[in-house]
Amino acid sequence: MNNPIFEGIRQRWENLNDRERRMLTVLGLIVALLALLMPPIVLTMDNQELEAQNADLRDTLEHLAEQHDKLAQLANARHADEQRFHNKTPSLGSFMEAEAKKQGLTLQEVTDQPGKTSGRYTRRGVTVSLPTVGLSPVINLLASITESPYPVAIDSIQIDHFQPGDQYNVKLGVLTYDKSGTGGKARTNKGTGASTEATDAVDGT
Repeated sequence: MNNPIFEGIRQRWENLNDRERRMLTVLGLIVALLALLMPPIVLTMDNQELEAQNADLRDTLEHLAEQHDKLAQLANARHADEQRFHNKTPSLGSFMEAEAKKQGLTLQEVTDQPGKTSGRYTRRGVTVSLPTVGLSPVINLLASITESPYPVAIDSIQIDHFQPGDQYNVKLGVLTYDKSGTGGKARTNKGTGASTEATDAVDGT
């Protein structure tokens, strides 16, 4: 028994001329080709989009890891700075003489500066002169001062070059801060924090 649907399609096909049949055949081939190619194309596009999203995610994770390392370094540096304020600096004149001696230098003049109290901290200062010295030991002296376990900072540097060669007259100003009380903990939750207050005072002096 013939299917009326297929019979109708066959009659319509026979009623078409050759040109119409060719066009319909080409159209059918195009539709079939698109049906075969579309799934791989769509899958490829989805894979590329997924790879791009994964690359963005990797970049974000790497950025977060870098920021974590930087924050950890800042936290360690802050902790080290806070610990330095628990170490009271000895007499600045004696401190500078000892540090200069390590570099083979001799201080000619040591002048204590007037002290100043700011909040829970007392600032002390000293000015020292080093005549006719080379730059290398002076640079090493500056490094040893800043790397000492005490809360000291270089306040001023004056370098005069009146003689030929590696011979300089150097004058240094050095500051330190003493925290009032012994064994006290630095404030971290009030105002700017005691240790931050002292650090800012050193930077701003």
